[in-house]
Amino acid sequence: MKKILKGFGICLAVAASLSVVACKETPDPTADTEASLAYYDQLKSEQDYNHSLFYQNDMLFDAADISVLYIDEGEESGYFYAYATSDSIGAYGFLAWRSKDLVNWQSMGLAFEPQPGTWGTRLYWAPEVIYNNGKYYMYYTAADNLAFNATGKENIGLAVADSPAGPFVQWTGTTQDGRTVGMNDVFLDLTQFSDHKDWKTANRRAIDAAPFLDDDGKLYLYFVAVGGGENSIWGLEMKDWFSPDYSTLKYLAKPRYYTPGGQPMPAEITGNDVNEGPFMVKHDGKYYLTYNPNGYRFAEYAVSQAISDEPLGEFVKVDADKGGRVICYKGTSDEEYNYDYVAGTGHGSMVNVNGDLLYFYHAYKNRETLSLNEGAPLGAVKGRGLCVDRVFFVDNGEQDVLYANGPSYSLQPLPEVLSGYSNVAKTATVTATNVKNGSSAEYLNDYLFKSHDLDFIKEFEADGQETTITLKWDAPQAVRTVMVYNAFNYLNSFDAVESIKIKTKVEQNGSVVFDGYATISDLGFDMEKHAWVDANDATEGQMRPGGASIAEFDELVTDEIIITVKGGKENADGVVQNLMIGDIVVLGKPAGDQKNTTGTVDSSGKFIFNDYSYTNPEFNKRYYPAGEGIDAYDGYNFKDYENGVIIQEGGARQDLYFNNLTGTQYYLEATFTLDRTVNNDPAPKIGLIGASNSDNKLALMLDPGPTFAKRTILTTEYPQGANTWLWPGNNDYKGITYVVNDCLRQDEDGNQTITMSVVRDGSDFYFFINGVKFGKLSNITSIGADKAACPGFITMNLHASISDIKTSTDSDEIAAYIAKHSAKFIAPEKTIYTIGEDLDLTGGSISVIGDNGAISSTIALNDSRVEIIGDTSAAGERTVKVIYNGAEYSYTITVLKSISEITEVDALAPTRIGEELDLNDKFATVKYDDGTTGKVALTEKMITDYDKWKNGEQTLTVTISGKTKEIVHTVVGKLGNSQFGATATEGFDLSNDTNDANASVTNASAPPQRVFFSEVKNANYILNIKITLDERKNNDNAPRIGVLMATTNAVTSGFGVQAAAVALVPGTGEPLQHASFGSFITGWNWTESGGYGFDYPAGQDKNVVSLTIVKAGQDFYVQINGKIVKKTYPAFEGEATPGLFTMNYSGTWSDYSYSVDKTEVDNWLDKNYTEDPSDTTGKAMTIDGDLGDWTAAGTTTDFDLRGTGDYAGKQFTVYGKYVVGDGVYVAAVVVHSVWHTHDSANLASTLSTAVQIFNNAQQSYISGAYDPASGNVTAFGNNKLSQYKIKTVHNDETNLYTTVFEYYMAEADLQSVPNVVNTQAGYVRMGWAFCANDGTNRDPFSSVHSDGRWLENNRLPGQLANQYYIYSDGVYASAKS
Repeated sequence: MKKILKGFGICLAVAASLSVVACKETPDPTADTEASLAYYDQLKSEQDYNHSLFYQNDMLFDAADISVLYIDEGEESGYFYAYATSDSIGAYGFLAWRSKDLVNWQSMGLAFEPQPGTWGTRLYWAPEVIYNNGKYYMYYTAADNLAFNATGKENIGLAVADSPAGPFVQWTGTTQDGRTVGMNDVFLDLTQFSDHKDWKTANRRAIDAAPFLDDDGKLYLYFVAVGGGENSIWGLEMKDWFSPDYSTLKYLAKPRYYTPGGQPMPAEITGNDVNEGPFMVKHDGKYYLTYNPNGYRFAEYAVSQAISDEPLGEFVKVDADKGGRVICYKGTSDEEYNYDYVAGTGHGSMVNVNGDLLYFYHAYKNRETLSLNEGAPLGAVKGRGLCVDRVFFVDNGEQDVLYANGPSYSLQPLPEVLSGYSNVAKTATVTATNVKNGSSAEYLNDYLFKSHDLDFIKEFEADGQETTITLKWDAPQAVRTVMVYNAFNYLNSFDAVESIKIKTKVEQNGSVVFDGYATISDLGFDMEKHAWVDANDATEGQMRPGGASIAEFDELVTDEIIITVKGGKENADGVVQNLMIGDIVVLGKPAGDQKNTTGTVDSSGKFIFNDYSYTNPEFNKRYYPAGEGIDAYDGYNFKDYENGVIIQEGGARQDLYFNNLTGTQYYLEATFTLDRTVNNDPAPKIGLIGASNSDNKLALMLDPGPTFAKRTILTTEYPQGANTWLWPGNNDYKGITYVVNDCLRQDEDGNQTITMSVVRDGSDFYFFINGVKFGKLSNITSIGADKAACPGFITMNLHASISDIKTSTDSDEIAAYIAKHSAKFIAPEKTIYTIGEDLDLTGGSISVIGDNGAISSTIALNDSRVEIIGDTSAAGERTVKVIYNGAEYSYTITVLKSISEITEVDALAPTRIGEELDLNDKFATVKYDDGTTGKVALTEKMITDYDKWKNGEQTLTVTISGKTKEIVHTVVGKLGNSQFGATATEGFDLSNDTNDANASVTNASAPPQRVFFSEVKNANYILNIKITLDERKNNDNAPRIGVLMATTNAVTSGFGVQAAAVALVPGTGEPLQHASFGSFITGWNWTESGGYGFDYPAGQDKNVVSLTIVKAGQDFYVQINGKIVKKTYPAFEGEATPGLFTMNYSGTWSDYSYSVDKTEVDNWLDKNYTEDPSDTTGKAMTIDGDLGDWTAAGTTTDFDLRGTGDYAGKQFTVYGKYVVGDGVYVAAVVVHSVWHTHDSANLASTLSTAVQIFNNAQQSYISGAYDPASGNVTAFGNNKLSQYKIKTVHNDETNLYTTVFEYYMAEADLQSVPNVVNTQAGYVRMGWAFCANDGTNRDPFSSVHSDGRWLENNRLPGQLANQYYIYSDGVYASAKS
């Protein structure tokens, strides 16, 4: 912004004038008696004020609990960096901003983002950053649970960075006292305080940490303890940046008391029990603790102070009338008043910048009221912004106290380090006329103005309504600005400064051309902005402090300034009150030998000063985060803005608007590069927005899904009165929604990008995707034809960068844009020609896009309506223009001389599998018919036979003008993206994924990671691989690592591919002996298909697992360590791609090989798997009623059970075995005295047995029982017994019968039951019984049997009765009796 004001060549006094007259009071023969000086009255247009001299608290972005650093070294030297509680990103992490002028704050995006596995789950508050020895330390608050109670507390965290912009990384390590601090550990261990006499309660939490580095090198940490009915301030010494000395804990500030153990403090009695937001500063050997004596949701939130002689000494609070209030919005006397321009001032930090002490704090952006009133939920208040004011140490008659010139509302001088000017009025000798008795001219240049009614600061008071003030310097000063601060009370104020006379001299070419006073007349004061007057009684009112009459001009060298002011107003009794003046500030610097030389002498001999102007930088002013009645948010950063890139890192909804495009005609185009989604949003969005105000918006958005697999484009409105976005499905939805399959494109780095455009032409809105019209809407509800709107960007829980931003408001450019992009141009196939050859337009076309986004017609380029401009008359690259319907397109052709042969082709660098050829700077050397040679740049169209999905060497053919040459090219590696379009994540190290047998890959990342065997896309394949386990991440109790099988990537959430997976599940201990099968359609399901155990060969490392995965059509086989452990039926039977994945477990995959030969797959199945259902004899034992193979194999676990009562002497022995890859065997031997056939005359002779296999919910999925009535095993429920055998032998000597029961269930049948095979998840049980004497109920599991027996005693610890638990190495019974 450039402001130019011209002076006039007459000596006049004009109210609110823009002219300045320089007059000499005593005639001087060396100069005219009149001269003019151009100046700028800043108060007349404060939005355009000079940013190199002034700032004001505009509060343009959301920020609370402010921490600010001034950087005076390194690349960031000269910047202020601000960190704050960032409500605009849901208080999850911290944004940072930087500024070189305290006016333009450049968003730097996320300085700290919580890492996976951290203890803090939400409510990231109050970052405090301190710099020391090249490191930046951020102490912050976070909460570890949604609730504020004993199990969910706020606490203190620590993060460290090498740059003020971050990234700050949560500190983990070991403290000096040996405590290990991990990702899931809070920094400040509050349990260390439980024995402190003042700590009292175990439910205290810690917030608002503030580090302090003393000048003796000692470090202290101050913080707020929440609990016990109060927020109080505590402190302790630190052994180093990471190690609190818990023994030094000290109670420093108690709400409503001067000291924790002292007297009540009257000024805080009416407040609440809160002292918070501490900050420490040292001055003349004393320690000043600033704090907030109220809750942040109250308008009375303010900054007070307590003073001590020691950093952990007794801090005594200062009374308000002695300067105790540093920053506040109200007074505290009986006649107090509340400011109507600021509320909720507090929680900040101080920065000393070359002697200028600045206090940065927050206030509510709506100034007069809170965004949410008292009673709002914690963390819900939004709408606070950054403010800054000067702070001084001032003698209150008893001691030095902190005093702020604020809270200010209008322009204030920048620190000298930014403007180059200081307040030289402080060094002047000041005199004044008409000084009231008891007042003093010294009050005029103390650089202090009165801020509230209990200030001890004195204002200058005249004895009457007029005074003339003279400032004189012993040495000349180069002066740039004069500021006259108005009175604190309205009745003592002035409406304008009558005159300012600056004594000065101008020399040119060794001669004095002017010597006198430059006089500024009637310098205005913005009374409307600063006076707060009772609407019913103009004699009652106050002033908003900090307002001044300001004149700014080119530097003038002077040693004297004379200021005349008249003022004072009638009170209710008609008595005119005395004039009072707050302060006088003169911005300047010692002049030294500097002289005034600018100006001209006109033809009449009069001297005229040059026009005055200033230029504000355009830095970041193209956009505004809020203003013009439109809400916007702060998740955008401009750290790379100089390269045309804006980065969006915020959560929830984030808007950013242009401040120079508001109107009814504009276009906006931008390319979005997607990064990631946040907040687990299943429908994140990004796009362009137009808004006429906060209640009327229209947006064009991409909905890519959480994994960027969707391709939905839609428009949506936010019309006034709806209070919501209208999405598809809403009854009032009138937008456009399509799936655009090719809308997302990959850039050279593999990132997903999309270019979106919105063109407004009155009531018509046109939407474009990647340069092609998507659709058109007219006369929409939210933005009418004559309603100006402002365009910008919008994101919803999606991080991205925005680049290639193009805008215009020119009507001709808008019409041309619509015409060009309402058609899709396809260039002809042929681009290589020889001289004189006719253009071949084959394959070229223009497709006209209708307003509905569909192609309405396609026109070939040889159509008479299409104009072609271009030829092949000369060799080289030539542009061919294509013109249709006023729109111009173009394409490039290469024209060559006639070629006789291709003599050489540059070698191409090996490509990784799945990658395109890199033809950058690659050429073919050709020989022309005339005998000369030349080089032709290679293009994709010249090369055939390249298969990016085929590993190894390939022979490619290069064709140029009909001549060919073969070259050999190598495709390296086996792992990368899938042929289905799913991309690999970046966590895998593929550097050793070579073409030889020793290839391997590793992954040490924590989040879910995936990579694919790119060459494989088949319905049948074999994959062999070895996995070496490393360690689990993020304290995950169920980490997974393994092999996946994926098909399409067109899913809406989760892992990003439709997939099945074999996951090793290490859990939290070793050895690993469990795996699970998972399927993914719209989310992972690891329980539906069960888990299974596996064995290790003798001597094998328990951290190494060998896998063979076989896909045969729809069947999926898993072999672990050489044994088949699972056959399953995935949800898809067509082509699939195998890959690797990990979820919070690091490891190495090696020894991998694969085949898609169907014969090899069939041979593997013949060798390793039999599907004949009649083959149920098993592999471990034969089901024949003879248990000799059981005992010979040494694999039995038997239990002798002896009956009681009438059946003494009978025996029952149980055997059980689970063989991985084979099945479950259960057997019983019963010795009994009666025959087991059904005898209707003697029911008591009946004996039966049964076996059941249960899942972990104790549901019987497989059961069978021997029924003596039929002699068969009959089913209970879902019988899945594969084979059984019952054999009875009579012993003639003992007259006893021995019956052998043998049951077998094959692996495939066992695995079809969810959750049977898992450690202590499934179990087998067996029962036996003789029928009761009454002949009822032969169920061996029935409790009514007098002699029914469950295996029920002597169970193993923690196990239920009657259960045989299935482990990977056998079946164990839970009882023996």
